[in-house]
Amino acid sequence: MGGRYRESNTLVLGAKFETIDYHDIPLNMMEIDKKIQMVLENTETLEYSKYVEAIVRIHHRLTVIHAFRDGNGRTARVFLNMLFLKKHIPPIFFKDREKDIYKDALAVVDTTGDFSELYEVFFKAVLGSNAILSDFSR
Repeated sequence: MGGRYRESNTLVLGAKFETIDYHDIPLNMMEIDKKIQMVLENTETLEYSKYVEAIVRIHHRLTVIHAFRDGNGRTARVFLNMLFLKKHIPPIFFKDREKDIYKDALAVVDTTGDFSELYEVFFKAVLGSNAILSDFSR
């Protein structure tokens, strides 16, 4: 299963979106790769906030593509953290009570196309990670 795209269509229970048809996964992954490469090429010049917003948009798109049979959310969050580290942004995580807020913000994007709530969730998570790491380093 690991490293292979799913080979059937799937329904994500509780989600407000329909995943990409499995036949379209390779093309969608190539399209998202172009966006990833563009962000990586401009990591140094992009403003911090614009970089975070670009990565959050990539993250959301990966959740909709839903390329794998299992572990899509975890994979998308780990990949987001890897991209954050390229800009020296601390890795983020969502505690159980925060995960519902994160999922609700994803659903807002899925139903309205408005990313503002999802941006807020991620910016708060970045600030929280910075706070935790600064307390830890004392």
